[in-house]
Amino acid sequence: MIQEWLMKRNCSFTPRKLILFYISLVFFSLVIAISFLALGVWPILVFTLIEIVDVTIGFLIYSRHALDYEKLVIDGKRLIIEKNSGGKLEQCEFNTDWVQLEIDQKTKRLIRFSQADQSLFIGHYVHINQLPNLYRDISRHL
Repeated sequence: MIQEWLMKRNCSFTPRKLILFYISLVFFSLVIAISFLALGVWPILVFTLIEIVDVTIGFLIYSRHALDYEKLVIDGKRLIIEKNSGGKLEQCEFNTDWVQLEIDQKTKRLIRFSQADQSLFIGHYVHINQLPNLYRDISRHL
């Protein structure tokens, strides 16, 4: 029996909503800046362009990490952990007979999987109150 856990960020904006919000923000900012420009107040346009650049950078950073996730799959004797952070995909495979599982003693908010010279932390997208439950659930299936 295959057991699977998927943990991901709780993002309030879907990509579509983010794009629509961004377009409306840029549109209204430019309408206001051009209105002031028509009245001869040109510095407003400069500050509006700086604002648009800053908001664009912020949204790019947000969207880069909006789809981050951690996925655990136990399939027989195989434990497969897949992490996607900022578009960088990392995948590790452990043997369920040999893998060691423990809550990280330093942070108390991550679960450490280790086997031989391989080690991997998960739980970045799990609320700290739910971490012990996740730990017990995974331990039970190993």
